[in-house]
Amino acid sequence: PRIDLGVEVRAATDTVEIWVADNGVGIPEEISERVFEPYFTTKTANGGSGIGLRAARDLARGAGGDLTFRSQVDVGTRFTLSLPVVSAPIAIDL
Repeated sequence: PRIDLGVEVRAATDTVEIWVADNGVGIPEEISERVFEPYFTTKTANGGSGIGLRAARDLARGAGGDLTFRSQVDVGTRFTLSLPVVSAPIAIDL
């Protein structure tokens, strides 16, 4: 499998997008509707708890952003973390 990572700045929406994509088996539609449900996992044999994606999306939303994905069976999946661009406060010693 191939995994790609990327970062894009969207000036029109003042957001930064960080994404990860693969060319794996994809997520079937009947599962994709449940991906962000708490405690939903297809990886119980590998120790999956089903809280990681939900927690990541909640944190992103708490910061004014979002975590989304798109997937196509037998093509792959792309998760995108979108966060607002903010100016950091500048400390000035007087």
